[in-house]
Amino acid sequence: MSTLRPRHAAAGTRFLDPAVLGRIGNLELLARTVVDGFLTGLHRSPYLGFSMDFAEHRPYNPGDDIRRIDWRLYARTDRHYIKLFEADTNANFSVLLDLSASMSYGSHSLAKLDYARYLAACLAYFSNKQRDRVGLVTFDHEIVDYVPPSMKHLDTILHTLDRAKAGRPGSLEAPLLKITEMLARKGILVLISDFYEEPD
Repeated sequence: MSTLRPRHAAAGTRFLDPAVLGRIGNLELLARTVVDGFLTGLHRSPYLGFSMDFAEHRPYNPGDDIRRIDWRLYARTDRHYIKLFEADTNANFSVLLDLSASMSYGSHSLAKLDYARYLAACLAYFSNKQRDRVGLVTFDHEIVDYVPPSMKHLDTILHTLDRAKAGRPGSLEAPLLKITEMLARKGILVLISDFYEEPD
């Protein structure tokens, strides 16, 4: 009995070569940018298990960490209360991929864009494995595709990378300004580009 595989199922997975993934399987993608809140997995947080997003107060119980006592509330009520916070357990990880014409340059059968797409796919894969919310923005002189960060968007990202084509002239300034508006929440951004600007 043969099983039919959807035609589109392998489209994005061609970037995830098992031989390469096996060689970099121990890669720890540590966050270089410290994000608000407690981050599970391989990320570090300066807040020792609580984020900056306040949730509620609860009465102090013996054994609670005294660093979490709300001293301002104590001054008003003469009672000890602990501040509770909503834990932010996942980081937003977005890959920004340059699709400008200069990315189509290459030697032999591989262009710069092929290497860039491969790198973007590997980063997205490993971030998703860490349970981060993964997103993708492709651009040339404007935004081409936007996949918002989510733990469920890996397949969409891989298919978007599979159909990404370089060709139009590009610039960095305008798209990056737009991207900073789109990605309002703090997170990790990885920019993959050759940083080539067309001469005026």
